[in-house]
Amino acid sequence: MLVVKKSGNYAHATTLADFRGATLVAQNGTFHDRALEAQATAIGYKRATPLESFPAMVNALKNSKDLDGYVAEEPGEIA
Repeated sequence: MLVVKKSGNYAHATTLADFRGATLVAQNGTFHDRALEAQATAIGYKRATPLESFPAMVNALKNSKDLDGYVAEEPGEIA
């Protein structure tokens, strides 16, 4: 699943195709990152440089104007 900002451009996305133009990140060395890399061109999103930990992805999404979402196994909430 993709976690996005509640007030962001992709808050109402329901399919992967809705993420065309988004910048997405996953944790380094994971299946999620390999999947992002494999699908980026076909879907039309940008794969950001993978981050080392889940907390790093949460922090990046909270504080970056350039990041639109991150891959997670479970839903999360960004305050």
